[in-house]
This record gives sequence, C-alpha cells and structure tokens, in this order.
Amino acid sequence: MKKIIHLSDLHLCTRTNNQRFKQLASQLRTACPNPEEYVVLITGDLLDKGKTEGVFQIAKQLIDHELVDPGYQTLIVPGNHDYGTGVHNSEAVAANFKKVFYGDPNAAFPRRDIVSGAGGDIAFIGLDSNAQEFGPFAGLGADGEVGEQQRNDLATILANEVNGAQKVVVYLHHNPLVRGGLMRLDDAEQLKLVLQGAGNVDALLFGHNHSGKNACGSWGIERFYDGGTATGHHDGTTRHRLMDLTQQPFFDVDLDLLADPNGAE
Repeated sequence: MKKIIHLSDLHLCTRTNNQRFKQLASQLRTACPNPEEYVVLITGDLLDKGKTEGVFQIAKQLIDHELVDPGYQTLIVPGNHDYGTGVHNSEAVAANFKKVFYGDPNAAFPRRDIVSGAGGDIAFIGLDSNAQEFGPFAGLGADGEVGEQQRNDLATILANEVNGAQKVVVYLHHNPLVRGGLMRLDDAEQLKLVLQGAGNVDALLFGHNHSGKNACGSWGIERFYDGGTATGHHDGTTRHRLMDLTQQPFFDVDLDLLADPNGAE
C-alpha cells in the first residue's frame, strides 16, 4: 500500500514561494527516494492569486517538474486562492484552473482515484470545497461550501464505488472544524453526517488555516489532519506529513523539509 505525503497551501507565484517549493521538493526526493511507493496529496491553494495571468501554467510546470516527472503520483483539489484572489471567486478563473490541472474546464467533483500498491488499494476522493462559493455574495470571503449535489455524490461513491479498496481517504481544502468567521466550511455538519453514515473513511485531509494541527478521532475518523502550509506562507506552520495507513497515526511523521520557514512570503 502506498504511503501518503500530505502537502497543502503552497501559494505559488509569490516572490519566494516558488523557490521554497523547489527546495522542499528536492528534500522530499531525498527523504522519499522511491517515488513508486508514494502518493503526494495537495489540498488546495496551489496558487496565491489564481486571477493573475499565466500563474496556472507556471504552477503546473513547477509541480510537474518537481514531483510528477520524477515519478510521484500527485493528486490535487482546489483552494479558494486557486479560484480567484482568495476572497472573491470567479467561475472563469475556476474553469481555467480545471483546464490546466485536470485537462477539462468542466471537470466534476468528487474526483475518485483508486491507487494500487503492494498490500492493497487506497480510494482517494477529492472534494471541491469552493463549489458553492460563486456569485455576488456567496463568493466573498474565504469560507467554503461543498454543496448538496457533491455531498450526495460522495455518499454514493462511499457506498458503492470503494468496496475493493482497503483504505479510503477524503480530501478537500477548507478545514471542517473551523466555526464562525470567514474561514469556515459552511456545510461541515452536513458533510459530517455523510462521512459518519458511510463509516468507512480512514482519513480526512485538508488545509486552508495554515495551522498544521491534527484532530485525529474527530467525527470517528482515525486520521483528521490540517496540512498546514508546505511553503511556510506568511510564517504559517510548515507541515510535510508522511502517513502509512497500515500503521496507527502515532507513527505518522512530519518530514520537516524546510529548515527555515520564517523566510516565506
């Protein structure tokens, strides 16, 4: 079974974060030198401002060159900064992001990937937590919402389309434990009901708050992790978490790939 490297909130295309991403990727390749043994999961905010012309192509080239081309299977979901400025989402920007990173401007969520490895398969189910954050009012702020359609589709996938997998991982951008303010996932309680009703989710991974904390056991889910910010953006808590789902969460480690997070933009 492949191990998971959880990264989040890269905020690429700032003055320093591109170089810092190159640095952490180089260290990752040294720490985890057999890419066929790993899946890299990036839980959103690949960009700092998705609205800027050309940034998607730059970020895609960086991620491909540093992770995909060396052989690391890399799965991503979008964050609020990937769909606009971080506080205002744009459907046109979202379509551009999807076209560059998924090859389809109308790419749908949830995204299901079954990843095979020695010892068993992992079902990865990616959610777009910006799905309902468009329009003159809904798209203002940094909160998120998965939405009813996506939650219903998720329930169907969990019930019918992961039966052959030994482990199930659900991943999204917004932190579902944040309450109040503009950073919350508005339909967190409804999402909780779906995941608890399925009863077969082994990990819930996310980012957004740059806190790098974990709340393992929340919602009855063994692994419940905020990925922090992989580049230390705005002095956020840097995390590069490595997980082996065949082991207990006690054995999960932070690779500490950036020795000095305080230089981040």
